[in-house]
Amino acid sequence: MLAVLNHWFVMLIYQPLFNLVVFFYWGVDQVSNGENTIGVAVILLAVVIRILLLPQSLNSIQNERKQIAVIKDIAKLEAEFSADPVELNRRKKELLRSKPSMIVGEIFGLLIQVMIALMLWRMFGTGLTGQDLHLIYPFMPAVEQPFNMIFMGISLDQPSFATNFTLMILLFIMETLSVLASIPGSISRSRAIKAQLLLPIISFIFFSFMPAGKQLFVIVSVIFSIMLTFVRLILVRFDLYKQKQEEKVAVVEEQVLVETK
Repeated sequence: MLAVLNHWFVMLIYQPLFNLVVFFYWGVDQVSNGENTIGVAVILLAVVIRILLLPQSLNSIQNERKQIAVIKDIAKLEAEFSADPVELNRRKKELLRSKPSMIVGEIFGLLIQVMIALMLWRMFGTGLTGQDLHLIYPFMPAVEQPFNMIFMGISLDQPSFATNFTLMILLFIMETLSVLASIPGSISRSRAIKAQLLLPIISFIFFSFMPAGKQLFVIVSVIFSIMLTFVRLILVRFDLYKQKQEEKVAVVEEQVLVETK
């Protein structure tokens, strides 16, 4: 079973992306008069993947906005059925079942992250070291071997403190923006602070043993995530402002009704 899954993974995901890196490497060589490096190819690969995944990323942002309405509906249910916990639980389940796209989107996003992690693991483990050259398509242009793994003075097939530290700082920025963009009440302040501090530190320890090429790929991906998180921050704040305005209008209308009576 694992052998079958690995076969389809290599044929449908790894091999096309590996050839794309080889093509980028060849292209950089053509425009740089032989001063090519696999680092530029890795950056281009990360950019292409994030662009291809942009619809899924935007869908995640949309789901985040839907959560505001869901939390508001749950608060109404809790107020209405506070004396009947059984009915409250049933209504909550019905509400969540009516939003299947939110759950499916989260699962799909997690699956994509796993596939990318496996692709990077093999690409920097065997692909760029020359063990997967048989997977290069026959129609691909010939490239000089071995690949030039030096990028900005850093060997991409070895761990690098500089790239890892950069990644840690970017993750801290991303987590800070994520906390600012989170729905009020959906995460406690203590949990938010832990996420801001623990994720960058844990990732620094985890990536300390990874080749700098993987770190570089993740750096580019995190930069994209920071930009998307900033967009999410703007949208969430706008939705909250709109919600408060609607609540103010509802209060005014209720007061008018009371006064007319």
